[in-house]
Amino acid sequence: MPIIHKKIWPEYFEEVVSGNKTFEYRLADWEAKKGDTLVLEEYDPKTKQYTGRKVEKQIGYVLKLKDVPNFHTQEEIDKYGSMIVSLLNENNLKTIQEKVVRVVKRYGKDFSIKVDKEFAVHKLYEETGEFAEAWLTYTGRSRPEKLTKQDPKTRLAEELADIIGIALLNAELLDIDIEQAMKDKWFKYLE
Repeated sequence: MPIIHKKIWPEYFEEVVSGNKTFEYRLADWEAKKGDTLVLEEYDPKTKQYTGRKVEKQIGYVLKLKDVPNFHTQEEIDKYGSMIVSLLNENNLKTIQEKVVRVVKRYGKDFSIKVDKEFAVHKLYEETGEFAEAWLTYTGRSRPEKLTKQDPKTRLAEELADIIGIALLNAELLDIDIEQAMKDKWFKYLE
């Protein structure tokens, strides 16, 4: 897939990095397809220089405005202008992390458990052990009394979801930007 480099002004760069801006409005003088990589390089229009900061995003949906039917009169466009509305993905890591934290807060309240860093670390060990036990059941290597009526693959999936959920809780409590950590640790190998 092609890698495309484009400049972006600092105020917009910050919004992309924070996750608030999930779209790009660009002159269609270049070819963009779903799956291409767009590298946005921060450019200061005052100094007319690149700052050295960049962010890499995968291109999703591409809509060329030239190909859009004319829904409005030129008079309406001149009067109101036009806008682009971003539709957020409900399944990005930050959104999932926020939901996990809400669930754990409810869990702590319902069972009178103090949810802190120590709890989260110990819970991660516990969930990893439960995943290992589910794996043994899934692969047919557990004692017969460990077998349940629950589908082994479903239990394996649930225990893996518990590990991910508790890992995200740890990230929240330790003030770790897990999306950035994944980019720094894992996704650098994709470059």
